[in-house]
Amino acid sequence: FGFAVCALISFGLLTVALRKLEVGPAYAAWTGLGAAGTAVVGMWALGESVSAMKLVSIGLILAGVIGLNLSGVTPP
Repeated sequence: FGFAVCALISFGLLTVALRKLEVGPAYAAWTGLGAAGTAVVGMWALGESVSAMKLVSIGLILAGVIGLNLSGVTPP
């Protein structure tokens, strides 16, 4: 049940983001932040191992999402 609620909220927020962003950067942010967030929750709440490589990889995902959004900015 919790997954369904979170999925609906996630799709709703993606829909809102698509009103202001292009599809590519919006989808990259949606998937990238979802993947990074899932990894962080796994390490923080579920006791998964934390390593420098995991943290660097999460940082690279976030940098990629930020880069895509900055490169695809369109005037309002």
